[in-house]
Amino acid sequence: MDGWIKLHRKLLENPIFTSSDEYLLQLWIYMLLSVNHKKKKFLFNSKEIVLNPGQGVFGLNSITHNLTKIKKENSRAFQKYKTIYRRKLKILENLGNLTLKTTNKFTIVT
Repeated sequence: MDGWIKLHRKLLENPIFTSSDEYLLQLWIYMLLSVNHKKKKFLFNSKEIVLNPGQGVFGLNSITHNLTKIKKENSRAFQKYKTIYRRKLKILENLGNLTLKTTNKFTIVT
């Protein structure tokens, strides 16, 4: 990945930061760093998917693995964190910080 992002000082006043929820803040920054910064096209099941700047394709398993480095074989711990990150994604969506378009294979996050 290349490029950079800006964080505004107002983040210090945002509920994501002030809640002292380290999982929520970690997930939010991970999403900011992981979405596309330019238009991208890819094929999925012979269908073209177009991602605009600010969008990314994510799976909950990959999010969990990337943020915890726990392997799936350790299923109890992995499932625990997977549940945590699923809840945190919903919180970010409810706060209006991102939108989720979910399929049975992946989620497009904007």
